[in-house]
Amino acid sequence: MPEFIDIDVSEMTDGSEITMGDIKLPAGVKLLSKKDEIVAKVVKAEAGPEAEAESEAAAAGTQETAEAKETA
Repeated sequence: MPEFIDIDVSEMTDGSEITMGDIKLPAGVKLLSKKDEIVAKVVKAEAGPEAEAESEAAAAGTQETAEAKETA
């Protein structure tokens, strides 16, 4: 059993997948799972409630700054 296996993910884009068959195994290592088994997939991240709250707070701060400049 190898200590680690390097997998280059730098060229992956949204929807890309890496299967067990895509992984180059070291000499003497035999694949026991199915070659089409997905081990990594890139999916588009969606903003959760915390990110939305931070975005709204930042927008409110920007609006307050603009209003302060108008009254100055």
